[in-house]
Amino acid sequence: MRHAPTGADLLDVARRQMLDVLVPALPAEHRYAALMVANAMAIAGREMRNGAAGQEEELWALSALYGEVPEAEPGDPQAMAQALEAIHRQVCADIRAGRMDPHRPEHDALRATLEELAQDRVAETNPRYLSGT
Repeated sequence: MRHAPTGADLLDVARRQMLDVLVPALPAEHRYAALMVANAMAIAGREMRNGAAGQEEELWALSALYGEVPEAEPGDPQAMAQALEAIHRQVCADIRAGRMDPHRPEHDALRATLEELAQDRVAETNPRYLSGT
C-alpha cells in the first residue's frame, strides 16, 4: 500500500518549485526550456492520476465501433498496449481502404468517437485549452 504523497503529488511539488524558485532565477535564454520541462511534468502528473483509465476508455470506444468487446485484461498494461495498437491499426487500415469515408454509415460513429477521444487527450495534455483560458 502506498502512502501520501503519491508520485503525481511529488511531481506537482517539484514542478511548483521549478516554476516558483528555479525559473525566475534562470537566465532568460534558459527559461523557455525550463517551462517546457514544467509543462511535461504537469502532463506526466495528470497521466499518472488517470492511470490506465484513458487507455481502457479508448480501447472500449474504438472496439465498440466494430461491435467488439476488448479482450485485454484491464490490469495488464502490456496486453492493453497491444490491444490498443491492434485496434489503431484496424481503424487506420479501414480509413485508408475507404471503409470510413463520409458516405459510409460508419463515418459518423468514427468521427464522434475520435472527437471524444481527442477531447479526452487534450483535457490531459492541455486542460486550459478546453477551459478557454
